[in-house]
Amino acid sequence: MLLRDKRKAIILGSGGAKGLAHLGVWKVLKEMGMDSLDFIAGTSMGAVIGAMMANNLNVLELIRVMRNMSQTDWLKIFSPHIPVSGFVSGRNVRKFLEKFLTVNQIEELQVPFGCAAYNYDLCDPEFLTSGGLLDALRASMSIPIIFDPYKIGDTYYLDGGLGNPLPIKDVEALGIDKYLVVNVLQKPVKRDIDKALLKRLNILKRKHKEDEPKLFDIALRNISIIEWELARSQLELHKPKYLVTIDTSEFNILQYHSAKEIILQGENAALRERDMLEDFLKG
Repeated sequence: MLLRDKRKAIILGSGGAKGLAHLGVWKVLKEMGMDSLDFIAGTSMGAVIGAMMANNLNVLELIRVMRNMSQTDWLKIFSPHIPVSGFVSGRNVRKFLEKFLTVNQIEELQVPFGCAAYNYDLCDPEFLTSGGLLDALRASMSIPIIFDPYKIGDTYYLDGGLGNPLPIKDVEALGIDKYLVVNVLQKPVKRDIDKALLKRLNILKRKHKEDEPKLFDIALRNISIIEWELARSQLELHKPKYLVTIDTSEFNILQYHSAKEIILQGENAALRERDMLEDFLKG
């Protein structure tokens, strides 16, 4: 798919719960009059929000739903099972997405859309622009250890952030020369994973010393480091003219119950870049 006559796109990066900040940016863009895009790309949570954007959902209603969800509501989505490939099967995640995304195929979205996922078998990132929408999203957001790898056909996929947290090159390959990148990744800082989630996943098998790194903390910190390093390299390589960087360092990638604060971070970051966003929306 080459969109030589298309020229304006949005790229929403990975970051787990931090990616809820994309909703805040989307809200500001709608308030500024954004009415059309030629392509939307995303990775992991950026893919989920991007698909909602591509289906022209009501961003204010989405924000209302996310902000009103309690910690218990989010924990129910992370339904654990006996871990073999991951602690969470993802079935409840898919059911949650089905409430908002009723189209079956990527091609049925109102705006052309693509998302990054990591091909586990080939050890290579892929950019999915056709096929089952929910399959593509589940593949894109399959955070290792948390979620089981997601199988499409004969291929297993992991979270797209492992190889392509900001799918800039994929958008450029489509012939698009004007794009806005929204990045929620920064250098990771120490953030203990929420104890309620740890209990939910039933992995607190023994007491830890106060300063002793925990298995889940180590695993998720490693993933965050990989994504941050890759995102930093992609931004240095492509040097996007239009870039919104959102400081989400006070949150961890599973802190969905802080949706209100995370979304507000995205909104405030976009408002600080209002002049740049106005230039992006022109033409």
